[in-house]
Amino acid sequence: MRKSTKLIGKITIIIFLISLIINVIISFNTKELTTISEILINIVDTELSIIIPLGCLFFMILLADYFVYHNKLDKNDKMNKDYYRNILKGYSPLELSYIDNFKIDLPKDIVSVFLNLKLKGIIELDEKNIIIKDYKITLDEEEKYLLTKVIDGKITMVDEFELEKIVKDSCLNKKLIEYKDMKFSKPLFIIFIILFIIIFTIFLLFSFSVEDIDNTLAIPLASLIGILMVLIISIVPLFFFIYLFKRGLNPFFRSKKGEEVNIKLEGLKNYLKDFSLNSKRKIEEVVLWEDYLIYSVIFNQNKNLINDFYNKYFINNSVVRSEK
Repeated sequence: MRKSTKLIGKITIIIFLISLIINVIISFNTKELTTISEILINIVDTELSIIIPLGCLFFMILLADYFVYHNKLDKNDKMNKDYYRNILKGYSPLELSYIDNFKIDLPKDIVSVFLNLKLKGIIELDEKNIIIKDYKITLDEEEKYLLTKVIDGKITMVDEFELEKIVKDSCLNKKLIEYKDMKFSKPLFIIFIILFIIIFTIFLLFSFSVEDIDNTLAIPLASLIGILMVLIISIVPLFFFIYLFKRGLNPFFRSKKGEEVNIKLEGLKNYLKDFSLNSKRKIEEVVLWEDYLIYSVIFNQNKNLINDFYNKYFINNSVVRSEK
């Protein structure tokens, strides 16, 4: 966790505790609150009215801090621009595209795969159709999947999520990415629920039997129960919210090997952008420019080629997004 994030969290907790102490003092010195149960209810009600906006403010500051931090990283990356010219052997176009930004971008990534298949001699591309040739070499799983989608010389019905799953598995097998476990902590959640039930039960029992308790004991006991009630009521939904937030984040991250490949990939991206004319190359020139032309497609630097390939070899609406 970054220092700024920890600082924001500490400030939020301090504000909450100060407001809680002030609230307890004011509640016990308010003449309109004549019974302990009224004091308890006032403490809980007031603190909840503070916690909700405070929690929203904390979340907004956290998001702003996150985006500012990553924008700085992006600017630093652009300022510290490196170049890399060598071909990255052993990785498919889709694998390289995925570790670049943890997603596949269709149709350009499909185009890069079929250009690579042409370069390998697996397919031929005539003016209108994709022709699959006899081959004996071993193909990657994503290449096998995409070849099954070629019907009557055209690419049909590619399931984006299914293809992305194949690519993820391939990157995991090659140790380019690793999985960050974000399992829901059921025991901890159950403990919170049990604590909530216990404290709430004590709160009710105390409210009904407060007349029988000595006043010297009632005030500190009411304070303690009020504080516990506020903490439990706020922690349970906060715990659940944090879990949902984490589940929404990408659970995959680059391994050490993946980071090394990605640095080279960024160098290639810079090199092709600044010194190459691949943005003007055509489909048939893949034989001449080989992997560099494929990289230009992966980096979305040759939109004319991508559009031309799509218009020639894709059936309309052939890329679909299935349910996850």
